[in-house]
Amino acid sequence: ISIMEHKIYEIPGSYGDTIIKISHFYVPENNNIIINIHGTYGSMNGWNNKYLNFARQLKSHNIANVVLYESSRKAIEPDSNETDRYKQKQAHFIGKTFFDELEDARRVLQNTLEQSQVLFGIEKNKCKIILNGNSLWGILAFYLAHEFSQVKAIVSVWTGLRLEIKNVPILDTFPNIHKLKEKLQSFTGKYVCYYGTDDDIFTKESFFQLLDTVGNKKTDKSIIEMPGVDHSFGKVNWEISHTPYNEIFLWHVSLWKNI
Repeated sequence: ISIMEHKIYEIPGSYGDTIIKISHFYVPENNNIIINIHGTYGSMNGWNNKYLNFARQLKSHNIANVVLYESSRKAIEPDSNETDRYKQKQAHFIGKTFFDELEDARRVLQNTLEQSQVLFGIEKNKCKIILNGNSLWGILAFYLAHEFSQVKAIVSVWTGLRLEIKNVPILDTFPNIHKLKEKLQSFTGKYVCYYGTDDDIFTKESFFQLLDTVGNKKTDKSIIEMPGVDHSFGKVNWEISHTPYNEIFLWHVSLWKNI
């Protein structure tokens, strides 16, 4: 078997004729796999390369094989008249739904399992997966865990329970609370919720609401507060910093010891 140390390739996406970009980081003789689910309208490497640095740390310390991906989106020229950077991002996703985004994530996980022997030298039934979900798309991790038994734990980073968002691409197709709770409550693995005190998107209550909804009273779950960290987990006290995501890396180091 010829295994690539680091490989980037594409698979078909769920959104029209677009593609999903995938990046793999290989660690020899290791059955652990971390799949990172980026935030809404996010990129494969993340803002300020936070996901890329996270993957490189995991690889260099032989903690786990890592999968980064970028969900399908329209390849369009930016509107020179639009000055709002967030709206510029949204333009790539007009017409895409929550379940399209979920299908992209499902295809990434399915591809990882089907190609696990070639990519990582691991038999499919021996794969142990942790999903690292960011922002609102941390919710996708619970849908995936419901389908794939290889998912042993979920780490959510700045993921709150937000339900009603109107006139915003993808987010306005978010499932209702009853359907969402069904997936959250069915999770039986280990769950860790990270949130920053300076998050300007979700309230502190929304993080605890998510934590309380996941699993049941016997579920192994915890919540970790990060003082001064913003919603992007790339700033501390509003200054750019790698510290927040370094903390996520350190938690994964300890988490794998109990999986």
